[in-house]
Amino acid sequence: KKCLVVDVRTEPEVEMCGLEGCLNIPLGDLQYEGKREEIMEKLEKTLGEEKEVYVMCRRGNDSQVGVEILRKMLPGVSVRDVVGGLHAWARDVDTNFPAY
Repeated sequence: KKCLVVDVRTEPEVEMCGLEGCLNIPLGDLQYEGKREEIMEKLEKTLGEEKEVYVMCRRGNDSQVGVEILRKMLPGVSVRDVVGGLHAWARDVDTNFPAY
């Protein structure tokens, strides 16, 4: 099943490590009203037919905020939090993932 994963960490954090195929939209950009139109265009282009979005960050705190914003921006799309973020991914899914 295809889905979109949105990483809400900053660009420098994503450059350190990240999951392949994620769309990076920093939380600060999501929170800034002036960037909403640009973000919607990026989401619509990337989302395609996918009706499922997972939001992640380093530890799972910022992604919770991102989920709330994206749910308002994407009615009709299932937007979920990756609980525990990349630290949980490194612990539970890929123990070789370079969590920082």
